[in-house]
Amino acid sequence: MTRFLALPEKHREECERLSGGLTKIAEASKELDELNKKLAVQKIAVAEKTAACERLLGEIKNATQVATEMKDEVTMKSNAMEEQSKIIAVEKKDAEEALADALPALETARLALSDLDKADITEIRL
Repeated sequence: MTRFLALPEKHREECERLSGGLTKIAEASKELDELNKKLAVQKIAVAEKTAACERLLGEIKNATQVATEMKDEVTMKSNAMEEQSKIIAVEKKDAEEALADALPALETARLALSDLDKADITEIRL
């Protein structure tokens, strides 16, 4: 009989334990809902930031391509200027040599011209 009388007490304890478990499950479910809401907000933020990063990467890629093209163009122009500089140096050397050859003849002509007098010029005109 004591066993029979102990049964309701045992059931009451089990019900309290199960009720406590259900309460914890409800609390966990509520907390899970809140975490899911936060996760949804964070997913949106991550998606926006990912899109912004992709746009920025595209801009960086375009800017890098433009910079590379400009660098290549500058390199080509630099090489062309280097070639022209070599040509100009050779032409300058040739011109200086021609000038050095012409200066004595010019000096000789200037001296000959200073030796001429008016009578010589009149004689040449006739």
